[in-house]
Amino acid sequence: MINKIIGIKDRNREEMLDNVAVEQRFQLLFDKLKAQDYSKQEISQIETASKFLIEKQFYQKRITGERYILHSIDIALDVIELGLHDLNLIIAALYHDIPEDTTATFYDVAQKINFTKEVSLTKIMNLLIALTNPVFRAKDYSFMSEGEREVKRIIQYQQHVLAAIKDEEVLLLKALDIKNNALKFDLAEDDPRLSRLSSKYLRVLIHVQKRLSKLVSTYQTIEPSLAQKISDLSDEFIDGINVISKYAQNWEFNTLLNQKISHHVLHRY
Repeated sequence: MINKIIGIKDRNREEMLDNVAVEQRFQLLFDKLKAQDYSKQEISQIETASKFLIEKQFYQKRITGERYILHSIDIALDVIELGLHDLNLIIAALYHDIPEDTTATFYDVAQKINFTKEVSLTKIMNLLIALTNPVFRAKDYSFMSEGEREVKRIIQYQQHVLAAIKDEEVLLLKALDIKNNALKFDLAEDDPRLSRLSSKYLRVLIHVQKRLSKLVSTYQTIEPSLAQKISDLSDEFIDGINVISKYAQNWEFNTLLNQKISHHVLHRY
């Protein structure tokens, strides 16, 4: 599927192995969809989303060299594993990084969605808008020092996420996104980026974990299986918080960050 979509042949062994890894992950996704008795029409929607994802993000890589496209597929798989039988959430998972990390706009993504009884264009676009971090316009803060601008960038990100996760479905998708990103930085302990990223994510992780914990209580009696899976996800966040909290303390701008984050940011949500 991949070579046909992006119009290339395997040029070397590394690329061939990358293609195989992505193909296998997609195959796992479609196998799970079929096992869940999704219709041919519903699976066709996922195929359309998968093709657009490949077109836009196949060549993007993590620091480790792993194709970043695997991240989006993994979140879609996690949605299925949680037992969230909603095609809109799976499509949103596949598309969630495209508006932020590629040249494609929300309009471009919307053109790829064939809304049906099972697929709501409005719902998917609302999810994507909530999951997409706002652009930080550094030139608007040219009067600040580099350190202050970085703090401002982090605060903007935190404010956006804390507001977005008030919605239950956004919370679950964002939690799965963070699990695949912030809970595994793939950075060495002496990498200077580790402390900065830890400072960026720490408060978000704490708030997401608290909301997941409340969600467990909500589903405990009505959907105990889902409640248990959310509880397991919450536990992963607790482990992540314990790990990255020590790195956040080492960031040279962390004191400034603590001073700049207002009572509104920390306690409103």
